Amino acid sequence: TSDLPKAHVLNQRAMEILEDCGVADEIARRSTPPEQMAATAYYAGFAGDDPDSGRRIAKLESWGAGGDNELWRSSSAWTQLNLPQVRLEPILREGAERLSPGRIRFNHEVIGLSQDEDGVTALVRDNGSGESYEVRCEYLIGADGGRFVAGQIGVTYEGLGVVTETATLHVSADFSRWASDPDVLIRWILCPDKGTMVVMVPMGPERWGPDSEEWVIHLNYPADDPRAQSDEKVEADVREAVGLVDTPIEIHKITRWSVDAVMASAFRAGRVFLVGDAAHRHPPTGGLGLTSAIHDVNNLAWKLKAVLARHASSELLDTYEPERRSADERNAQRSLENAVNQFA
Repeated sequence: TSDLPKAHVLNQRAMEILEDCGVADEIARRSTPPEQMAATAYYAGFAGDDPDSGRRIAKLESWGAGGDNELWRSSSAWTQLNLPQVRLEPILREGAERLSPGRIRFNHEVIGLSQDEDGVTALVRDNGSGESYEVRCEYLIGADGGRFVAGQIGVTYEGLGVVTETATLHVSADFSRWASDPDVLIRWILCPDKGTMVVMVPMGPERWGPDSEEWVIHLNYPADDPRAQSDEKVEADVREAVGLVDTPIEIHKITRWSVDAVMASAFRAGRVFLVGDAAHRHPPTGGLGLTSAIHDVNNLAWKLKAVLARHASSELLDTYEPERRSADERNAQRSLENAVNQFA
């Protein structure tokens, strides 16, 4: 499972789906308390000697105001929740193991793929032993983030490509002295004298808001900026930008990832389907990536079940792409608009 917080926002529809999977209650138990994810806010700096540092510029009601917004309450029995992927995925894994004991295989890699009119053959390598074996199936779902399956079935990606590079730090630190507004989940730290913006998000796990034990800190770099490739320079850039030069910070991991905006040329080729990041990738602004992936799989899974049980004809599967592409294109566009608006 993930060793990074990564995606963390789970919208109401995603929670309805996760309830069907039997894992929603545990996710809710571990999630950010609703009163501490009612808003997002923008600040002029964070810490440092400048008396203006940490001044709040604006605060916006977000995520249904932590469940208090009447329109959000009326749309679902679930509120929007927040649980970082590093803690979400073990819950999902436990649920998957419960449904399919002993069949969840880690450190295995698909290295070959072919299909015919009757099914799909995947060549899988056990990276632990180095041995390979074949899996034969009627249909195959590519949920690999676009790393391999799409290329094997002739699918390409269209769109803006890489917009910017982001360095993310997963840290343990006490920022309660400077982090005001306990109802704010995401803090956008404007650092005009440094020419950058830093995003800070509390990650719990036991305390949230300003008292959170862990945080993720995002810093954007221009594409191909060599500073982004050095852990030492990334840490120095973040510390300088937010004024935490001498503050004790335990860094668990620094990772880099590309903010891109692309759609797959097709969500399906024959008996192979693409879902999630394998079908569409867009900026994280708005928290629409993980939730869109959950929606993709939900749309496809019940249809596959009906077809495999011979309760429906295979023509039912033809509805997957038109239903999901329209929604995913809208979500991708919205994510781009959200990203651009942060810097407007």
